[in-house]
Amino acid sequence: MTTIKTTDPLAKLAKKRRRITFLKTSLFSLLACLLALIISFKGLSSLTAKNGQKIYENYQQLAQIAYPNISYDSLYYFPSGQFTGKIHADRFKDLDGIPVPYSPYEAYYNLTGTYDSAPGDAFSSKAALYDRGTRQKIPQFYNTQVQFTKNEAKTSPSQDLKQVSKMNNQIIEVAITFDKPYTYQEIKKKIPKTIKQNWFWIGTYTKLDTSQWSTSYQFGTDPDNLKSPHLFLQNMKKVYRNGSRVSIGRVDIYSDLKKYLKKSKKIKNSDQLTFSGMILTGKSEHFEALNGQEWIYASSIGATIENQGYYKLDSN
Repeated sequence: MTTIKTTDPLAKLAKKRRRITFLKTSLFSLLACLLALIISFKGLSSLTAKNGQKIYENYQQLAQIAYPNISYDSLYYFPSGQFTGKIHADRFKDLDGIPVPYSPYEAYYNLTGTYDSAPGDAFSSKAALYDRGTRQKIPQFYNTQVQFTKNEAKTSPSQDLKQVSKMNNQIIEVAITFDKPYTYQEIKKKIPKTIKQNWFWIGTYTKLDTSQWSTSYQFGTDPDNLKSPHLFLQNMKKVYRNGSRVSIGRVDIYSDLKKYLKKSKKIKNSDQLTFSGMILTGKSEHFEALNGQEWIYASSIGATIENQGYYKLDSN
């Protein structure tokens, strides 16, 4: 059979147009796919960034009302990939005006919004708590209304102020648990001026053993925030609304915030706010004035450093 080649110019033109149309369609499809890929990539990156921003802001808010005597001087993002990263905060403690290193805070975020926080900042040894990074002892607060369950290990309130007389030339941190809640005005009258008031604990309305709680579950404030008590309570309200719930023995720890806010609803100034404990720092010899005071239910020593002649302490 003989194949006849057409010389029809219209057929050649139609074939050429089909080829051009195919090439244009393929090019447009490729460009559309690339554009969709770029938009999706930017969208996913933006979503990851928003998840990181959420953790960043949550830590900022929580740091205002938690972490007894633990401050930070830097808080930043540390991307580990296009859709992963972590938030890092360099932290320290204040011992009567002297900054003392403390383990950093780190939390991880990703595209889905889920993240794993870094390991707990404390480990327990013989009923005492220690910071994982610095190995400094963490001061503990005790619940005066604690009720231990049948299978729960019982802890006794520490009385570390008895050891103060044996600590020569030391600057120390001590958590004081009151025998009952006191107003800020009452507390200021009880503390010698030679000791620095670093942080105030709101206490708990639960029956749980607070001595083993993470520092992120210890709620309170430093004295600077008490200059604007309504701002302090507003920060507490934000944490309660935005924070994830944490339950111990089916009891929501964050319920302490709700009850404290309700109790403080009608306060007019910071002197009327009540607290159940506080963190104090200063020279060890100055704490002897507190030893044996009836209003002290428990005392727990935390971080300690040797006093140096060149230190300029806040309480001096």
